[in-house]
Amino acid sequence: SYITFSGGEPLLDKTHSSMLQYFINKQRSSNISLHYNTNATTFASNLMPLWSHFKEVELSFSIDNTGKKFEYERYGVSWKTIVDTIEKYKKSTDTVLNLNVWSTITTLNILDTYTLFKFCRDQGLPVLFNVLHYPKRLNILLFNKTQKQYITDKLLNIQDNEFQKIIEPIIALMNSSSMPIDTTDMINFLTVTDKIRQQDFKQTYKELTSIL
Repeated sequence: SYITFSGGEPLLDKTHSSMLQYFINKQRSSNISLHYNTNATTFASNLMPLWSHFKEVELSFSIDNTGKKFEYERYGVSWKTIVDTIEKYKKSTDTVLNLNVWSTITTLNILDTYTLFKFCRDQGLPVLFNVLHYPKRLNILLFNKTQKQYITDKLLNIQDNEFQKIIEPIIALMNSSSMPIDTTDMINFLTVTDKIRQQDFKQTYKELTSIL
């Protein structure tokens, strides 16, 4: 059997250990693989002893950028917390964990995909790219032809075959279609959230700002 737990944040669910203990008590855990989508803010030390009874445990970290840009996109979370949490999981010996990164590509982070890719490679974490569909105001299809060309040239000229294998389908999708809205809608959207959070996307994303 295969069970996947998505979000909110499944590792904050205080009742979760009871579910795992149920399968252990029923002597079914050794035939069950567990998968979690987690934002990498929580080190689940309380679940480690339980996980060791299961066939396989996979943690997919939802990380879309690095450093200050990560902190902008995941408002309220520090990048150091993410790195420290990943290191704790990597050093864990209580149970064998399969770790990877699941990254959602948006207008905010598409120019930084190679930076994230290199971080994941340095950490020994496989990474998968997934394209955001909603909200449309952050969908990469809303870029105009000139902006798409800049993004395409930058990313496809990176001399890294492993990166090219995963970024080429993203670029092809971006260039395959357009949207009835444009980056004006994105700027208006970010202006509202910036005011609420006292941020400024123009200071955080200077390269992106330069092509808007």
